[in-house]
Amino acid sequence: MEIYESISETYDHIFEYEKANGLGLSLEDKYCLAAALELEITCVTDEYAMQNVANEFDINVITTIGLMKLMVENGFIDVNQVRAILSYLEFENDLPYSKKKVEQEFKLLFDEEL
Repeated sequence: MEIYESISETYDHIFEYEKANGLGLSLEDKYCLAAALELEITCVTDEYAMQNVANEFDINVITTIGLMKLMVENGFIDVNQVRAILSYLEFENDLPYSKKKVEQEFKLLFDEEL
C-alpha cells in the first residue's frame, strides 16, 4: 500500500506543477510520470509536455525510437524490424512526430539512414 500512497502524493506534486504551468497533461500522463518517479523506472513518451515535466522532476525518459534502440541493443529486434515498425506507423499516419524528425532521430540513434 505504501507505493500507491507515494505515487498518489507524487501525482499531486506533478498535478500542481502542471496546473501552474498550463501544460495540458492528461490524468494518465501525470500518473505515468508519478509512477516512473516513485518506481525509479524509465518513462517512454514522445510527448514534449511529458518530457519537459519529466526533466523538471528528474524522471528518466526516452522516446519510442529510443526504446526500439534499446531493444535492438539487447537482441529483441533488429534494425530492419525498427524500419518496418516506423513504416507501419507512417502508413497508419501515427508517427510520433514529423517524418523528418523521425528520420533525424533514427539517424542519430542508429547511425544510418531510415
